[in-house]
Amino acid sequence: MRDGRICECEPVDLLCEQISGASPDVLQTMTRTFAQTMMSAEADALCGAG
Repeated sequence: MRDGRICECEPVDLLCEQISGASPDVLQTMTRTFAQTMMSAEADALCGAG
């Protein structure tokens, strides 16, 4: 919300805009973090943790 107005943007559009302007290092870090998070969640589910 800016100046009392509600932003009528789609979150996906905002994310795509940010990603398109990001450096390859940022994209690599985001991908690595996502993959590690997914693998950790899968391991937790298989072991009955969490």
